[in-house]
Amino acid sequence: TLADASTQDVSLLSIGASNVNAFAGLNGGTADELGLRLTGVEFGVALMTSKLDPTRTWTSVQAAATKASFVGVDGLTIDADTITVELNQAGKLGDSVVDYSAGKTALSLITGPSNTIALSMDGTQGNLIRASGNLDIDAFGFFQVSGGFGVEKRDATVTLADASTQDVSLLSIGASNVNAFAGLNGGSADELGLKLTGVEFGVALMTSKLDPTRSWTSVQASGAASFVGVDGLTIDANTVLVELNQAGKIGDRVVDYSAGKTALDLVTGPGNTLTLGMDGAHGNLIRATGNLEVDVFGFFQVDGSFGIEKRDATVTLADASTDAVSLLAIGASHVDAFVGLNGGSPEALGLELSEVEFALALMTSKTDATRSWTSLQAGVGSASFVGVEGFTLAADSVSVEVNSAAKLGDVVVDY
Repeated sequence: TLADASTQDVSLLSIGASNVNAFAGLNGGTADELGLRLTGVEFGVALMTSKLDPTRTWTSVQAAATKASFVGVDGLTIDADTITVELNQAGKLGDSVVDYSAGKTALSLITGPSNTIALSMDGTQGNLIRASGNLDIDAFGFFQVSGGFGVEKRDATVTLADASTQDVSLLSIGASNVNAFAGLNGGSADELGLKLTGVEFGVALMTSKLDPTRSWTSVQASGAASFVGVDGLTIDANTVLVELNQAGKIGDRVVDYSAGKTALDLVTGPGNTLTLGMDGAHGNLIRATGNLEVDVFGFFQVDGSFGIEKRDATVTLADASTDAVSLLAIGASHVDAFVGLNGGSPEALGLELSEVEFALALMTSKTDATRSWTSLQAGVGSASFVGVEGFTLAADSVSVEVNSAAKLGDVVVDY
C-alpha cells in the first residue's frame, strides 16, 4: 500500500541479517585492532518493482545496531549505541512511497534462520532517510561530548507567515541531553575550559520542491554553559535559549510554527524529538536569552537575565507614518552588578547596582538604509558607593530614556 492509499502488486527482493558483529580496519581479532567495530547489527532491505509497470520501483531499509565504536587509539574514544537507520524511497519522481504505518503494508523480511524484521516507516513522511543513536566521544581529554543525536531527510509541508503552504525537502540535524567539554584535563578535578550541560538543539534546512531557489532555515537550541578551572573567575550562563528563523530568498516569508501552523518535530535522539515553535509574525529572526552570572576575581560581578534579538518589525513614527525596519534589540532585567574590590565580601569597596533593567532598540529602514532610529529605556533600582566609612553616595529609582532619529529632519519612533 502506497502513501496515497493505492495498492501495487510487486516483485520483492529482500536481503536481511541479524545478530551480526563486524569489524573493518587493521589487525582484526587481535589485541592491536585499529578500526570500526559493530555489534548487535540487524537490518532488512526491501527492493520492489511494480509487476504492471517496471519503471516504478521502491526501496525500504530498516537497520539497528547495539553498538558502534572506533578502537585502537589510546586516548581517543568514539562510541555510539542504540543506533537506528531508516530509508524509504520511491524510484520514480513524484511517485508515493510505501506506507508501513498502522499495518497498511505488513512486510516482514527474513534476517536469519528463524528471525524476521517488520518494516514500520510512515508513508506520510514521503521520501525518508533517518538515523539516530547515542554518541560518546573523548578526544585525548581535550574535547568530550555525550548525548543523543538524530539526522533525517524527508518530505514535509510547511506554512509560511503569509499563510501559504510549501511542499519542501527537509534535512534536519538534532541532539538531546548533550553534555560537552572543550579544554584541558577533561573529566578530572583539574578541568580547564568550556563546559556545556543539558544541551538540546534542532536544525531544519528546507528547500521548496517546486522552486529550488526558495529555502528556509530554522534553529532551536537550549542548555547551559560555564567556564571552569580558574579560581576566582566565574562565567555561567543557564536557561539559555537560542532561536533562528530565516528565509533564504529576499522578500520571502519565513516558516510559521506558532499555534501549530507548521507541526515540525525534529529527531534529536533515540525516542526523542524537538518541536519548533517560532512565530512567523516576527519575520527573519535571531534571538538568544538566558541568565548570566559573571565574577572576575571579585572586581567585576554581574548577575541577571539577558536577551539579544534581531528580527523584522513595523514601527509607527511621530508623524503617524509607518516603516518596516530591521530591529536589533539588546536587553537585561533583574541585574545586580558590582565594580570594585572584594566584591561579595564585608570588605567590598566600589560601586553597587541593583535591580537594573534596560532595553536598547537599534532600527534601520528596510526600504531606505539611510534612515535609522535608536531607542533606549533603562532603570536602576539603586546605585551606591560602598566601603568608605563616613562617605555616602547613593541613588534610587534612576531612569534613563533616549529616543532619536539619525537622519536630519526625520521624526522619531512613537511608542
